[in-house]
Amino acid sequence: MPDKYPCPNEKCDMVYLIEQVACPTRDKDKIVCSKCGTEIISWNGGVMYIERGTTTK
Repeated sequence: MPDKYPCPNEKCDMVYLIEQVACPTRDKDKIVCSKCGTEIISWNGGVMYIERGTTTK
């Protein structure tokens, strides 16, 4: 089930529904806000994060 990750930019009202998934190999990537470009979450390891949807604050 996805968790809610609000955009850390206080002026942005986007909230991302993101699910963490185990990955058998190392993965390095990030998810950025499509509205303001602020980084929502980044990772470097045996997990991946998948955006399942968006909503607003």
